[in-house]
Amino acid sequence: SILNGKSTGLLRVVRLITMEKMIKNVVTNGENNAGGIIMDFDNMIEEFGTYIAELKNFKSYLQSDSSVISTKLLGGIRTEHIIESIEYNIANNGYTSKSIASKYAIAIAQFYRYANQQNWFTNNDLLNHINMYRLDEDSYYYQIGNYIRNNLKLSSKEPKVACNNNEINDLITTIEEYFDKYSSTKEKLSFSKICGMLAIKLIILTGAKYSVIRKLKYYDLNIKINTLKINGYTIRLPINLSNQFQIYDEIRQSTLDKPSDFLFCSQNGDQWKGTSPNSNIVDFLSVVILRQDTTGITKFGISNLLKAGISIAEIEKLTEAKSDIIRGCMSSDIESEENKMNKYINMRLSSIDYFYKL
Repeated sequence: SILNGKSTGLLRVVRLITMEKMIKNVVTNGENNAGGIIMDFDNMIEEFGTYIAELKNFKSYLQSDSSVISTKLLGGIRTEHIIESIEYNIANNGYTSKSIASKYAIAIAQFYRYANQQNWFTNNDLLNHINMYRLDEDSYYYQIGNYIRNNLKLSSKEPKVACNNNEINDLITTIEEYFDKYSSTKEKLSFSKICGMLAIKLIILTGAKYSVIRKLKYYDLNIKINTLKINGYTIRLPINLSNQFQIYDEIRQSTLDKPSDFLFCSQNGDQWKGTSPNSNIVDFLSVVILRQDTTGITKFGISNLLKAGISIAEIEKLTEAKSDIIRGCMSSDIESEENKMNKYINMRLSSIDYFYKL
């Protein structure tokens, strides 16, 4: 059945119909310079149903090289071509910011995954690099992230939106993969990388701003009872995060050149600088989710605190975020305290004996 991942006859028919919509004409290498099967890319975009503008810009790039879009052309795309296409978009489609370029690169990755699932065409090389461990220097995300981060044509000065669930899941998964990869050989773990990863996890958990995280003291962490003190609050750490802090503590003892009062610090014991996020955080974010700001993670954390029913005043104290930032993190499904009280009062009033007699 479809639910257990096995194709049914109906599903195969649907896919054949879909393919007929995508295919314009079958040609041979000798009959057309493109080779393979000519595809209707507009129908592909419509079928995919998201990232419409980004995929239209990708189509524009493809057509700058070939008059027709074929399975051979799509199957020959590599990471370096996506980087080249971003350059093309900067020159021809008004790409001026890192976030726009990042969204475009994510769109291409998602599109190729979807196309593979639909059997539209084959490009195992690009898919392998897209699905590769993101901190691997050969991975799609690592190469794209480095390119965008270092591209001076792209501005980073723009409003920072909250990270979405997919981005947060990608961050957590990549951190887990890093710890798992070196769990048996802790001496290969990078102290600076672990600092950045654990700081990111704390921001996700608490919604605290980077300026709060960099001020945390080493004695604020109690790995024996799995707690961390932040701005007067004693936070109980999730077991997995606590275990990772224990590994961090072991690495810290053997790595620091001198003792440090700060929980997160450089190898020489100095406190992280406060003007902008530590480079280890920026490097990690730029590769894993193609972003360089911690604001998106902070806003994600704050939105979860709001959903948990924590008051704005308490969130202000914990995170040091301003009230307007916190209110901006309220989603439509988060009820205000006033609405909650109104519901409570009305529910109680309706239980009075004479309510329905009045």
